[in-house]
Amino acid sequence: MRATRYVPLINGHTGSWRVWFPDVPSFVAVGPTAADALRDAFGAVADRLDYCEAEDLPAPDPRTIDELLDDPEVKVHLSVGAKLVEM
Repeated sequence: MRATRYVPLINGHTGSWRVWFPDVPSFVAVGPTAADALRDAFGAVADRLDYCEAEDLPAPDPRTIDELLDDPEVKVHLSVGAKLVEM
């Protein structure tokens, strides 16, 4: 079954959090808390999808958790402390 949601990676510590989506390249959201960074990241993804729709561009295809776990780049991020966030 194909994924229907983008799954973010999050990494950070008190006062400095980063969130990015492996399937939506070219941005990283940051914030002083994990919640702030996640909120900003989801807002940025929504803006990106709105832009794609307005410009009649294809939206990036989201992958399943298993597909993300098989991605070599995702594996590197996970090995240094990042976590996949299922929502």
